[in-house]
Amino acid sequence: MLAILEVSLRDATQIGRNASPRRKIAEQYRVANRWAKRRLAADARAWIFDTDADGVFAFASVCDALGIDAEKLRARLKEASRSQGVFHEESGSFGR
Repeated sequence: MLAILEVSLRDATQIGRNASPRRKIAEQYRVANRWAKRRLAADARAWIFDTDADGVFAFASVCDALGIDAEKLRARLKEASRSQGVFHEESGSFGR
């Protein structure tokens, strides 16, 4: 369960970071890669901020099994996202 949480937190914070430091990657690949990372980040954020606690692999259930306060973790993620300019306060959503 810890691995699920770690991967989702990592993926949710990928927006705003460079997709790749290599300059030799073709533009088509970079565009596809950027889209894929944005989609992965959106999926991870949807899972993290889903308030449905039913199910073994729901975010709240995973946090509970690991002894982590899900609401505090969500709040810290929102705060970190605000500082990166990724979280939009007025709409309560993520993205650029």
